[in-house]
Amino acid sequence: MLNRARKLQPVFDQYCRTHSYTQFELDQEDWRQVEYLLLLTKPFFDFTNVLSKTRDVTVHHVFSIYNRLFNHLDDAESKLKRKAVPWKKRMLQALGAAKRKLSKYYTAIDTASYGKIYAIATILYPSKKLRYFDSTDWRGEGID
Repeated sequence: MLNRARKLQPVFDQYCRTHSYTQFELDQEDWRQVEYLLLLTKPFFDFTNVLSKTRDVTVHHVFSIYNRLFNHLDDAESKLKRKAVPWKKRMLQALGAAKRKLSKYYTAIDTASYGKIYAIATILYPSKKLRYFDSTDWRGEGID
């Protein structure tokens, strides 16, 4: 929806000016925030689209998708920590909430009855096998 709004930005701006709805008009800084939010949520959108359109088995991708999403959030968080602009500080707080929510779902894999299926599917997948679990992400190396 935000992506569509960004594409229709000139139409929204013109409508607000024509009908004197200045209280609804977004300024350039507001549109920058929309753009930034789209960048932050793009991997989530992309994975959702790819997984929902495929007819193939995807269970073996669960761990790698979680890892990529966590890495994306960590990278964004490290960039935002240096910023002093108020909306970027709020975005940093929102990233923290996003990481907590993603962690909640990720840790549920351990306790859910189907959790072991993800690991078994990853091990059985020819290009991953046990090598996938021999990475630094799984050994805990390089973690602060």
